[in-house]
Amino acid sequence: MLDGSNVDSILGFGDTNGDKLFARFSDLGFAPAAATSITAGATVSIGGGLATVTYASTANTAGRFEIASIAANGDAVLVVSGSVTGTTATAAHAQFVFDQSDGALWFDADGSDAGDAVKIAVLDPASTTATADGIVGTALTSSDFMFENG
Repeated sequence: MLDGSNVDSILGFGDTNGDKLFARFSDLGFAPAAATSITAGATVSIGGGLATVTYASTANTAGRFEIASIAANGDAVLVVSGSVTGTTATAAHAQFVFDQSDGALWFDADGSDAGDAVKIAVLDPASTTATADGIVGTALTSSDFMFENG
């Protein structure tokens, strides 16, 4: 569970390197989706809309449908420039908030509600080429995240 007491600095993070930020649902405080579904192509929302788990359309040998993909939703990341507070997030669900002015990455488990955002990492702007990577100084998007169903 995130508590803000350990903030990692991530050096040289960027799209041109194929870098992704990886998170396990349980580490973010969310219950994982079931490993299989009885419904082909079913979808499950995690974190109230942070990510979507999609099940396969073809059954396994036990007649169940396994997880086919896990994707961050389009508004999973909010890019701001300036201080982050418990009300900075704009979504009605969990949301990552990236402060492009200093590279700080925050996680707000309840989105735009009154709960505090927790600083989880700093994407070091001194070691990241802003113009080439399109990350620090411009934007961090939901495609920069990967989730594990655990």
